[in-house]
Amino acid sequence: MIQGTSSSAGKTTLVTALCRIFLEKGFSVAPFKAQNMSNYAYKGKDFEISRAQAVQALASRTEISADLNPILLKPLGNYRSSVFLRGKFYKKMYADDYYKKFVQKNGMKTVLRSFHSLEKNLIKLLGKNLLKHLVAD
Repeated sequence: MIQGTSSSAGKTTLVTALCRIFLEKGFSVAPFKAQNMSNYAYKGKDFEISRAQAVQALASRTEISADLNPILLKPLGNYRSSVFLRGKFYKKMYADDYYKKFVQKNGMKTVLRSFHSLEKNLIKLLGKNLLKHLVAD
């Protein structure tokens, strides 16, 4: 897991480079970010995800899919966002409702469904039972 102390710390750039490095070392890579808040989106044929995960997928030479970024929040202002689930517009929500009512019910289910659909493509390291997955950015 890559973590930073702020936005614009360079996490996305670092992960993009790591995706290519691991790919070139023979690993199968799928960049995954459960939730991203951004107005910069990549629009696929019938879905929309964060542009960062789309660029990381290109670096990984993997198919760009809605499962790479199952929850996209597009900020609207005044603590309100447009919520996209697996690439499709869901609804507009206030932050309080999103975190208190949505995340623990529908949000986690959506994230886990996407994560498990990608599991076969995630980086596998150090054997079966040690560090199995690199979930980045």
